[in-house]
Amino acid sequence: MKTTKSSFSIIMQSAALTVAVFAGSITTTAFAQSIPDLGEAAQFSVLAGSTVTNTGSTVVTGELGVSPGTAITGFPPGIVQEGQIRSNDAVAAQAVADLLVAYNNLAGQPVTTEQAAALGMGMVLAPGVYHFTDAADITGELVLDAQSNSSAVFVFQVEEALTVNNNAAIKLINGAKASNVFWQIGTSATLGTNASFHGSILAGAGVTLNTGATLVGRALAQTAVTLDSNTVTLAAATDTTPNPAPTPDPTPVPDTDLPTVDKVIDSNGQTSSATIKAGATSNGGASYTNSFSTSDQIVVSGELFPEASDVGKAIDVFVVIKYTSAAGVDQWLMENGDGDFFVWDQNIESLISFYSSANSSASIAGQLFSGTLDAGNYEIFIGYAAQGGSLIYSETPMTFVVTQL
Repeated sequence: MKTTKSSFSIIMQSAALTVAVFAGSITTTAFAQSIPDLGEAAQFSVLAGSTVTNTGSTVVTGELGVSPGTAITGFPPGIVQEGQIRSNDAVAAQAVADLLVAYNNLAGQPVTTEQAAALGMGMVLAPGVYHFTDAADITGELVLDAQSNSSAVFVFQVEEALTVNNNAAIKLINGAKASNVFWQIGTSATLGTNASFHGSILAGAGVTLNTGATLVGRALAQTAVTLDSNTVTLAAATDTTPNPAPTPDPTPVPDTDLPTVDKVIDSNGQTSSATIKAGATSNGGASYTNSFSTSDQIVVSGELFPEASDVGKAIDVFVVIKYTSAAGVDQWLMENGDGDFFVWDQNIESLISFYSSANSSASIAGQLFSGTLDAGNYEIFIGYAAQGGSLIYSETPMTFVVTQL
């Protein structure tokens, strides 16, 4: 199964936005925006002209470099994986030169929309070139909708600074890819505490990621990049293999086994021989529990053992969540293979696959999602449909409660 790391506050915002999309809030338009040639800069997750400074347990996946400056501090405790740390070597020097070319390319692309400075709060944008005459500011959630075109490109031209406020998030839906999203910033870009950002930032000055901010894309600055306990993942590394092979042994918690769901049935109400297991832990704990607080880092894992007759067949796995808020409002959500959540209308025909395989194994296991969750009651349903068969699912859900700290 696919591992996802979305906070549930973001999940809930995404779900609400899906309703707006279905209501027709987006118009389809063909734009001529294009992906710039990043040259050597394409392989860098973090690149700066003068300095890269880190505090805390940052993890950078991809190259990290500086040129013509040489100052790189905070690694360790920061970690660079699947890449090297380059201090004013030939590769970093060429990458900075290529960054300037790409920056100018983005700045010169024909504008399709003159955009107001305020972004987010449920805003849904289609592909295009968005121009801001001054600064830009993101609050809450900004959704980029590729409209089922995986090649769709989003370009944002910001004349001054970009501010991504604390806990703000950019969500990608309907085929949108972080590798096709570009932010050309006239001065500096700042990602607030625990912000979740997608796209390559090309800044005329610096890029700052505050504590806990995550970036899927690139932080490319003509001056300095400042990091603080962040996760920075190269966009290209996240846009491939949408349905990876399942983890053969989940072992989500040492020396324990996932709890078994009590009752598994098919869509005709008949008892199934399939076995479904699911459980939740907090903060790397050594046991499963059903009670958490809003400050806990909650990891939800699952394991599915299809009926013997379904092993070897093409199979689709589904994950559905019934969330009841502290105010008693119910929301049904379903998760896809990219970790995105959508409102579910409780119609089997509209279910979105969480994981698919052309040749299912005897067990399919892995992490369903993880992160901090809003207060309320959670019911997790797991199911599957094998080729030519009916839906088989956990009539009895895995449940837990999250209380406000």
